[in-house]
Amino acid sequence: MTWTAGTISTVDPWTCITYGKGKFVTVANISGNTATSTDGITWTQGTNMPWTMLWGNVWQDMTYNNDKFVAIGWAWNVAESIDGVNNWHGVNLPYQRYWGGIAYGQNTLVVTGTGYSASFTAPYGNNAVALANDPHDWSGSTMDRAAFWTDVAYGNKIFVAITGNSNIASVSGSQGRSWVSNTNMPASQQWNAISFGNNQFVAVAKSNTAAVSSDGVHWTPITMPVSQNWIDVAYGNGKWIAVASGSNTAAVSTDGITWTANSLPSSQPWTAIAYGGTRFVAIASNTAVTAVLV
Repeated sequence: MTWTAGTISTVDPWTCITYGKGKFVTVANISGNTATSTDGITWTQGTNMPWTMLWGNVWQDMTYNNDKFVAIGWAWNVAESIDGVNNWHGVNLPYQRYWGGIAYGQNTLVVTGTGYSASFTAPYGNNAVALANDPHDWSGSTMDRAAFWTDVAYGNKIFVAITGNSNIASVSGSQGRSWVSNTNMPASQQWNAISFGNNQFVAVAKSNTAAVSSDGVHWTPITMPVSQNWIDVAYGNGKWIAVASGSNTAAVSTDGITWTANSLPSSQPWTAIAYGGTRFVAIASNTAVTAVLV
């Protein structure tokens, strides 16, 4: 498998990427710049996030909810757009927190938090959850325990959240309203990202140990081909692909269990990967380079 390099029109700290309505959309943290592409190679600059959100905000994650593109950041900011190019509108989340991950399922958006409140008034670790059927109208809920929740994914009628620097995962079968945590992750480490595909969840971390589960409770350890800071993972077209930040290393698997190493076009601080249409697209921070695998 051979990757193709693409170029975004500006050098920015591109943080998150998603796919919907036939195009990829990416957002840069702090600057709030956006860009869209139908093929991941040629990109069109979009409008910035709402100006009220640019001050001090770090855009962390985004998703597509079958109608709108939705991005979340630190503080209490969320932005949504019908086309991902223009007309980004800002809405406040119910709590002021450092939000880490967003997922969509069962007609519900679920956002989990990573740590301190944005005003640094809460202890390290966060049990806040934000929920919405429509990105204009959010309500609050809580995890059953406070932790550094780094990411969340939906599949098999459940939401599953993972943590940094622990072996904790949490599962919600009630559209994010109630959660049950477990300490069954195969290692206490920096779990960076989780994704769902082919009837299973795959979580990757800053190590050579990853994890796979069908229910978010029973986890099987996975050995990645090399020890790297595996920053994100995505599933599409019968295969899993994970990318490592600060390297040119990717990993490929057809079953989520056995992985082989693969080379990206260049060594970059890769931050995220998404699948859409017929291709995977990876983005990186403080560069204009993208990577595309068809």
